[in-house]
Amino acid sequence: MRASRLFVVTLCLAAAASLTAQEMHPKPIPNAAFERLATLAGPWNGTYVGPEGSFTGKASFKVVSGGSAIMLSMDEGSAGEMITMFHPDGGKQLMATHYCAGQNQPRMKLTALADPNVLVFDFVDGTNVGGEHMNKLVITIVDADHHVEEWTSENNGKLTTAKFDYKRAKS
Repeated sequence: MRASRLFVVTLCLAAAASLTAQEMHPKPIPNAAFERLATLAGPWNGTYVGPEGSFTGKASFKVVSGGSAIMLSMDEGSAGEMITMFHPDGGKQLMATHYCAGQNQPRMKLTALADPNVLVFDFVDGTNVGGEHMNKLVITIVDADHHVEEWTSENNGKLTTAKFDYKRAKS
């Protein structure tokens, strides 16, 4: 009898712990733009055209933190490496924080999604943004293996856009 009571108490505690764990990790609110961006997960090779000329580069998208964020890494391992983190903010909003090689961290939010394949992010605020900083990002998903990123920086009111044309890297 004592063993069966101990078993029942243990079973109840295990069930309570399971329910508590489920409450600690609620299901994410569906976010169509975040889900569309997640389809870019994996490595990419591309070309850059902008004020500095043109060159080739690499990027990768990775869904991280239990599916709550997407990390874009550009020129990984180089002195110019930059990271951009995307995450939902509520049900329909999507935020991007760009960790720039220029030592600033502009935050942008999704402002237009008329076309589910074109995500437009505009500057909201940031840290260390006294000089030049990213002001806008447009990601155009051409198809499953091709996307284009247009990064617009602002420096004393002057806007400059650089274009990255990426193709999915073959494994």
